[in-house]
Amino acid sequence: MNLTLEAVDGSVTFETTSDQNGNYRQWVRIGLDGNGTYKVTAERAGFEPKEEFWEHKINVTNQSRDIQLLALNVTFNGTTFIDLNGNGNMNRFEHPVQVDHIEIWSAENTSMRFLTESDENGTFNVTLPPGAYNVYARTEEDGGHLVHLRPHEVEPI
Repeated sequence: MNLTLEAVDGSVTFETTSDQNGNYRQWVRIGLDGNGTYKVTAERAGFEPKEEFWEHKINVTNQSRDIQLLALNVTFNGTTFIDLNGNGNMNRFEHPVQVDHIEIWSAENTSMRFLTESDENGTFNVTLPPGAYNVYARTEEDGGHLVHLRPHEVEPI
C-alpha cells in the first residue's frame, strides 16, 4: 500500500509504502510545540479508501493510525468443460461446454448467491465481492447433474 502524509499547512509531504501486513513507519516533522497534523491518504490496487483522507494529529511520542480500505468487486472468470479424466485441466481431448446455469455461493454468507452462464466456448465472467465461493454448474450434456467445481478464493489484485 502506498501512503502519502502531507502537512495540513502544505509545507511538507512524505511518501512511504507499507509492509505485507499493511504496517508502515514514517518519520515526520513536528512544530516547535511538539505537535503536527498531517493528512494521510492511501492507495492499494483492488481497494478504495473508506475516507478521502485521514487527519492524523502527531506529537513527540510514536502514534499509530488505522486506515480502513474497502475491497472493490473482482471479476471472476473461467471455462466450463467436461473433465473426462478428472485432473481439473481441459486437455486436448476435452472440449468446452456451454452451461446455462452456473451458481456461485458465498462460503461465508450462504444467503449471497450469484447466477451466470457460460457462452458456446464455455467462457463465463461474473463480478463478485472478494471472498471464498463455491461454484456449481448444471448442464444437460453430463446427464443434468449439478457439479461442484471446487471452492474458489476471489481476491483483489
